[in-house]
Amino acid sequence: MHQAIEAAKNAEATIIFGGLDLTIEAESLDRENPTLPGDQTQLINQVADAAKGPVTLVIMSAGGVDISFAKRGRLPVTWYNADYVNKLPMSSMLLRHVDSKGYPVDIKLDKRQHCRDIKYTIGASSSKCPAVLTDDLKCNDAFEFKMGVQNVGKGDGSEAVIVYSKPPERIATTHINQVIGFQRLFVAAGEYEKIKFTYNFCKSLIIVD
Repeated sequence: MHQAIEAAKNAEATIIFGGLDLTIEAESLDRENPTLPGDQTQLINQVADAAKGPVTLVIMSAGGVDISFAKRGRLPVTWYNADYVNKLPMSSMLLRHVDSKGYPVDIKLDKRQHCRDIKYTIGASSSKCPAVLTDDLKCNDAFEFKMGVQNVGKGDGSEAVIVYSKPPERIATTHINQVIGFQRLFVAAGEYEKIKFTYNFCKSLIIVD
């Protein structure tokens, strides 16, 4: 652990690999909880605190793990906090809150799934993206939206801009939200680029029971 911390202090960028191996995660095994085994959480936090440059955490696992301690980052998928296993019966396949059955679950969502602002930034501690309402569209209608992506960091870089759809709240048993598309965009340091998304209403947002 000491060597990793010292290396991070002198590196321009740090990549930390963590996760599960076949002694923890396999067809014949059940995990006791969704946390990282061993001292990985302590190692990741100490290396991240010591690093002088940007830090990327790579989790290698077949299933989700609780990395809520690293919530300053961004996730491409929804992962649950470890204590959700204590809030619903093991027979529940919904993995979401059901008030009528009395087991709410606090779900850890990627912060980009609840965006309301128009600008998306690269190199900042938080990212924001626009929300588009599609209440009045017909099945064959197309809708599009544009947004700006600004690189506020000191280095050139690319970022995957992900578009999520969120169904009406009155549909209780469908997905919370889902990815309907993405574009990868390269933006030079200090520059601002525009990006456009176009979708067919039914093909992109249809819900099948």
